[in-house]
Amino acid sequence: MLTAPVLFWQPFEIRCALSPKPGHRKHGVSVSQFVLGTYDTGKNLDLRKLLQSLMNGGPEMTPEMMREFNVESVLRLNRNQVFGGVASSINPIALTIGLWQDDLALILGPWCLIGQFFAMAQIYGWWKNRRKPRPTKVSGRSFRKATVMAVAAGIYWAAIVVLCVPIVTPAEAVVVILTAFGTSIVAAAILSPAPVAAFIFFFITVMAGLISLTVQYPEVTTPLWLLAVNYISFVLVMIVIGHRDFKTVVARQVENSQLALEARNASEAKSRFIANMSHELRTPLNAIIGFSDMMQAETFGPVGHGKYKEYVGAISESGNHLMDIINDVLDISRIDAGSEDIRESDVRLGALLARCRLLFTERAARSGVDFEAGSAFESLVLHVDERLIVQILINLVSNAIRHTPQGGQVTLNVSLRPQYGVLFVIADNGRGMTPEELTRAQEPFGSGGNSWVSRGDGAGLGLPISHRFAALHGGHLNVESTFGKGTRCTLRIPASRIRTTIADSDLDSMMSAG
Repeated sequence: MLTAPVLFWQPFEIRCALSPKPGHRKHGVSVSQFVLGTYDTGKNLDLRKLLQSLMNGGPEMTPEMMREFNVESVLRLNRNQVFGGVASSINPIALTIGLWQDDLALILGPWCLIGQFFAMAQIYGWWKNRRKPRPTKVSGRSFRKATVMAVAAGIYWAAIVVLCVPIVTPAEAVVVILTAFGTSIVAAAILSPAPVAAFIFFFITVMAGLISLTVQYPEVTTPLWLLAVNYISFVLVMIVIGHRDFKTVVARQVENSQLALEARNASEAKSRFIANMSHELRTPLNAIIGFSDMMQAETFGPVGHGKYKEYVGAISESGNHLMDIINDVLDISRIDAGSEDIRESDVRLGALLARCRLLFTERAARSGVDFEAGSAFESLVLHVDERLIVQILINLVSNAIRHTPQGGQVTLNVSLRPQYGVLFVIADNGRGMTPEELTRAQEPFGSGGNSWVSRGDGAGLGLPISHRFAALHGGHLNVESTFGKGTRCTLRIPASRIRTTIADSDLDSMMSAG
């Protein structure tokens, strides 16, 4: 717990004489140290408790927040030492040069030299601690060191005020006082993480200046002290507000870190749950799919009734559909956890397009949709993860076919743009989506389109997975859709992944033509 500065060093007692009444006693308060000149009947009120109550205002601090606050305070104190060192070096030199005269040589010379020692000590402290690892907690020793340093620095500046004011001209005395007071304000800002030390430095310097001016110029005592009370009150409020604001910032940082940690732990728990459940589901699903395929192929003889064979086909189709959903959930879980591996190799663009034609030509024909895939760059070689790129194309083309009515058209074209790279464009003339549906479709487990157009339901993971797979390659997936006109998906693979086998002249002509 931080302690307050010593204001009065002599124990004394304040007594409030009240008119005694029957059953009442004289009320008094004993003030041993750190006295505030106010009195509350029946209560001991000292400045230390008052300052502690002021400093402890603001957000309610948990032990974790208080520990982090103390650590941040010490770190900021260390960072501020370099600024304090520069000020401790420049200010004495400037004041010494401005006031230099033979009568003050014996005062200003040693005083300026001591200031340089202060500066070197502060800069050395910063240099020594600048690369130390961040501590997990700090003791009160660091704050006590700051307080001792503040007392020494306050006495240092108080000494030049006390020594110079009686023997310099009034104009020079004003310069000394203003320099000392300005330095104390700067020190209060630099020592803001340790408000007690900040107030001690300020108070010692200001009191020395006030007393010296009062002794030297008694005719201005009353207005001088009235101004001083307002000035000290202002600086005290400034220190308190700065301390509270710093405490609020640290409390919010700790709270945000705790929330982020909880969210990360929840995400890891979710990923473990999904992985475990997916394993438990896939094992029986493989058996269901395998046995249903054997029954559908009538490996050990005829099923017997035609309806049973139809039902077995439905079981196999449903099992495969459920397996696809589980695989999608696993994919997006691995990506979100940052554990998705990318296995890059050189892949010919023509091979990718041939796989898409093989996979979708017959499926599109069964749905009454015309499907075309082609490019003038089929000899192009890309350095990508073939599995992930094929999965993106499967997701996008499947969605296009699923949401295109009979008689519609789905196209897959690949172009090359120097400023973008390789562009895979999947377009359909289906129903399209509204802006709200498009936003929802790109979120995990979202769904775009309408059931009256769609043939088959997905888990709503195709587009989110495709976005993430594209990002793993340093690329980008852009989806544009107009309600009633269709959807256009553009997958961009950066030009850095091109490993072309095409002659430069042929490539230039293809790019200009495309």
